[in-house]
Amino acid sequence: MGSCFSAPQGDPAAAGGSQTQDPLSQGLADAQQAVGLIDGIYKIVEPHVLEAKHKRDETKYLKKFIGLWWEQAFEYGACMVPVLDVDNFEKHLKGKNGRLQPRGDCTASSPWGRLLHALAIDPDDRILTWKPASGARWEMPMPKGELAMDVRGAAFCHLVNLYKVEDPSDEGFLVEGKRQERGRCRLSFGWLTWTSVDAGHMLATFEPDTLPKLNGPKVPLGRDSTTLQEQGDVALWTSYKAALEKGISDEELIWPDPNKTPLPERLERLEVSLQKMQLRSSELILTRMWLDQASSIKRRATTDGGKDDTFLQDAYKTLAQHPKRSLLREYECSEIQDELRSCFFFKEDEFCIQAISPEYASLPFREISYRQVLRATLESYSTQPPTSWKGRLYASRDHVYKVVTQSRVLRVDPDRVRILDFVPAMECTRASLAVNGFCCQQYQCE
Repeated sequence: MGSCFSAPQGDPAAAGGSQTQDPLSQGLADAQQAVGLIDGIYKIVEPHVLEAKHKRDETKYLKKFIGLWWEQAFEYGACMVPVLDVDNFEKHLKGKNGRLQPRGDCTASSPWGRLLHALAIDPDDRILTWKPASGARWEMPMPKGELAMDVRGAAFCHLVNLYKVEDPSDEGFLVEGKRQERGRCRLSFGWLTWTSVDAGHMLATFEPDTLPKLNGPKVPLGRDSTTLQEQGDVALWTSYKAALEKGISDEELIWPDPNKTPLPERLERLEVSLQKMQLRSSELILTRMWLDQASSIKRRATTDGGKDDTFLQDAYKTLAQHPKRSLLREYECSEIQDELRSCFFFKEDEFCIQAISPEYASLPFREISYRQVLRATLESYSTQPPTSWKGRLYASRDHVYKVVTQSRVLRVDPDRVRILDFVPAMECTRASLAVNGFCCQQYQCE
């Protein structure tokens, strides 16, 4: 008698042996597993692939951005920062006597690359030096794929001093003694703008002009027609360097040492120097420092260095007590007082220069003139102690009178006289030129 039983459903052994999986299903399963593995690897590798592509694109853009400077920038593998130092730049300028003629066309799209091209500086000249980018300190963020240039301060001084273009049609303000915190000047091949960021630190940009102007010749110290060019390039460079070192290119107009020269001699020198400057028949290059020292001498003569207003108050009293005072209308008296005040230099007063020919406006007729008042005031100091300030003014009253009545506006021929914007003694010691221009750090005019 047999026994009967039933095996659990789905048990292969009970079904009578092993069962092989369908090859198609197995293949699909393996393929799915492979796709998952590849997807996982791609998710790991993808950022690196994209980063490498981005770097290739960035490098390609950077190569176009800096043009011919590409090989030098990557000479040591990583991208380096270009540096325009003063020694190399001065050798370049002196070797070409300031007259620059770029070679070929500009291949860089960067503003600093175009600036170098305009200045006839090529990679083969080896004028630029290079430093690691990690050591650069940009004061403004640079767009990715772009590179700024580090310019030493004295090189920036030469750039502005030599290639700033004066507008010959401008008959107004030319220059004052004080340096402005903001500046903008037109070059023959673009615009240069700078701003003081903090003490001794500047930020500036260069805006290139058209390619023909970038490729054209550059002439130092203004227009070709100016008589500053007639002396010859070598003499011009010598005069320029003399002006930087001594304040003015004419040795006869150098100010004497105030600590070793008595006031009467300094007043006489000021009187003669201002007259020679305004009636100049030959070229002259001067600095703001020279102008500041001229203001200082007049300040010493009129307000004892900017601190004493008694000379002016005495002049007001002389006017009030004048025998003909009653013949003046009140507005006439007020006008004379204004004219007297303009003759005195206090702390903030200084000479300024206008690029126009001298024009002598006739003064309205009055019973009393401000010149008469000043002369009478100086004569009244005859009783002052000889060693006192007013006693010394009386002893030199003729020179004092001429200096005091000298207008604070000095009118010069712009074809004969050029005032430099920057001098070594300026308080600005560092600068950053960045973003769409170039970066200037360690701004040291020396």
